[in-house]
Amino acid sequence: MNLKNEFLVYPKISLCDNAPNEVPSHIAEDFNEAGLILNDSPKASAALSRRCLQTIIHEHFKIKKKNLSEEIDEVMTKVPEYISKQLDAIRQIGNFSAHPIKSQNTGEIVNVETGEA
Repeated sequence: MNLKNEFLVYPKISLCDNAPNEVPSHIAEDFNEAGLILNDSPKASAALSRRCLQTIIHEHFKIKKKNLSEEIDEVMTKVPEYISKQLDAIRQIGNFSAHPIKSQNTGEIVNVETGEA
């Protein structure tokens, strides 16, 4: 028996709860996928989460602007402050994954960590 060629495979599990049943299926699908890939690709998970947010803004609030940042600005005037602060945080973190940006201090592209996605 050669143990160097053996390995253990575990089923992939989500790091977060699945979307509630009330969430429309097309949004829930992206949300659940974001949770499944969080460990393997925090950037992809953040991008899917950002997509969920934009879909909710378009469909629930009926807001369509030039970009997500402008859409969030408008939604922030329609929701309680604790939600608007979270929306702004999502925008900042989502932008790290969706758009290559450079750190102002080092000039390097900023990575998204698992806890930020």
